[in-house]
Amino acid sequence: EGIVTRQICTATGYLAGPRCPETRPEIFISATEPTQFCTLHAPFIRQLTSIGQREAR
Repeated sequence: EGIVTRQICTATGYLAGPRCPETRPEIFISATEPTQFCTLHAPFIRQLTSIGQREAR
């Protein structure tokens, strides 16, 4: 009670995602653990801009 364990990306210190190559368990006091997931190892998602949408037509 009051303690949680989370898998952390060793490169960023954020919560590890499925693509993080190296992770480690880390113990936190409840409500102090990271809430953001690693974006370094997340898949790249291309967002269309208004210019890109016009070119696609």
